[in-house]
Amino acid sequence: MSAVVANISAQESAIVLYENFSSADAFPVGWEVINSTPEMATLKDGVFSWRVAPAPDDFPKPIDGDKVALIYQASYTDGDGKRVELSQDEWLITPSIELGSDPQLTFGLSYVPMFLYNCSNEYLDFTSDPLDFSERVPATTLKVMVRADGADDWDEVYDVFDLWQGYTLDELMSKYYSRDFRDNEVDLGAYSGKKVRLGFRFAGYMGNAMALDAVKVTSSPDAGINAVEADRFADGERISVVSISGVEVADFIAGHEEFDRSMLAPGIYILSGATHTVKIAVK
Repeated sequence: MSAVVANISAQESAIVLYENFSSADAFPVGWEVINSTPEMATLKDGVFSWRVAPAPDDFPKPIDGDKVALIYQASYTDGDGKRVELSQDEWLITPSIELGSDPQLTFGLSYVPMFLYNCSNEYLDFTSDPLDFSERVPATTLKVMVRADGADDWDEVYDVFDLWQGYTLDELMSKYYSRDFRDNEVDLGAYSGKKVRLGFRFAGYMGNAMALDAVKVTSSPDAGINAVEADRFADGERISVVSISGVEVADFIAGHEEFDRSMLAPGIYILSGATHTVKIAVK
């Protein structure tokens, strides 16, 4: 069985980032966690900060692999038996990626839509039929943020909360009360040809626990996705081996681990790292 490295034509959509968080017990090199306070990184063993973990029993199975990026809402009982609810603004940030044309971000997110809203009694209308909110107050949501290289500020390009406007509380409770992974797609066309970082921003007060999986960015490679010869990735760089359908099937560390192509079924694969993207054909 052999593998041929090929240039990626400008007409094809290339995977410039793919992560399923299953290659190790920590985030890959280049990913960054930023917490709202130092306390949030350690409180209750760090469950209120982004971390890599197996999916808990009350979450669905990961989309791909055996782990997810997981975070809980900061709600707990202190040593005096008092209930504590803390505001959060916790970020998980990707490595820098270079986008071609028509870039798209997709990811799976597990959460309960109802808990995107503050469900305290003061915001519920118990006289309505069906049951509904008296005031729609956001709780904890997930936002996608983008910052281009050289820019001072992050741009908000997506908010999961916006997907669930117009539903009654009764609908959210009776039809959508599940923690399923839901598909999300974000158009990054405003950043075509730019080098960017993406931020998954878990922000708000009370509400959801969330699991993130199968983060994928694709674009046409006419603006800086360079095909290179095999084994030309930066030494120590984590390389994902991704099938043409977008599923990570293997990974290796450039310069430290041998990439055994014989374990792959015949087909087209993408070798994706932080510095280069390569298409290979396994025959």
